Amino acid sequence: MPITFSDSASTPTNYNNLNNTFGSSGPLASLYSSGYTPTILQYPSDLGSAQKGHMVVFTALETVPAGYDQNNSFSLSDAAKAAGSRIAAENFNDAGNVDQVTDLSFQPKRTKSKDVISLYMPDTINFQYQSSYTEVSLKDAAEEAAGALPSVLGSIGKAVTSVVDSKATKLALNSAGYAINPQQQLLFDGIDFRSYQMSFQFTPKNATESTLVKNIIQTFRSHAAPLIKTGAAGMAFIVPDSFAIQFIQIDNANGQNPFVTKLKESVLTNVDVNYAPNGIWSTHADGSPTQINMTLQFKEIALVDRGAIQAGF
Repeated sequence: MPITFSDSASTPTNYNNLNNTFGSSGPLASLYSSGYTPTILQYPSDLGSAQKGHMVVFTALETVPAGYDQNNSFSLSDAAKAAGSRIAAENFNDAGNVDQVTDLSFQPKRTKSKDVISLYMPDTINFQYQSSYTEVSLKDAAEEAAGALPSVLGSIGKAVTSVVDSKATKLALNSAGYAINPQQQLLFDGIDFRSYQMSFQFTPKNATESTLVKNIIQTFRSHAAPLIKTGAAGMAFIVPDSFAIQFIQIDNANGQNPFVTKLKESVLTNVDVNYAPNGIWSTHADGSPTQINMTLQFKEIALVDRGAIQAGF
């Protein structure tokens, strides 16, 4: 039996067909711990059926600003002090030393929100793995060394640099069919934060599904946006929320699909919504679009190194 929705099109009323995906032993069991009951937005309505088999689950993680109390006045200085205390407590030991450099983080504190969105596996999921390299010429490096260390290299360094840079030397070599080899080297600088995007197509068949799709899009946009706090004269943003994302395989006892890379906590950097994807504006009788395309672009907030890749990320 598929997950079914009430007329409000907001919360599923049956989870039996998810094979413990949302149960006490599934990978999303933590969503229900300590009395936590999420509001699940799901598309399509038969997502939990055996025919579908796979889904992607987005759990919103809400930013908790340091030193902020919605019932009291807001002070940037108080927030800075609270943030400094939190960073010191979480990243440093009693001796004032960093326990693990890799754990040093300046991300805001986040906690599970009530919003969980379950969607079908999209036809397109693009991951980008990028590393940064710099091209360096040994010739240029030698020239820089000669200029930076005159006391060490003295007249020899200046002579070498002047010969290499001499136009007369270059002309003479060129006329003889030669040129100075700059000895280019490619040096590793580091890795970039992994980014990825997913595209979804919604074709609501009735008013209930149209409302559901509207709520899904609005939920993504809301968690991707910051909040301006007027208590600080509008000078501060509350940082946008992040997402925990899982690729679920319904018939897998462990829940997650082992053949798709796992994702670290991610922020939603772009939401692209097209209400007329076929180039023609088309709506139902109530004015709701007959088709909507949504593209979500994410970026992980933690670097994925070789160890993380070997662990499935």
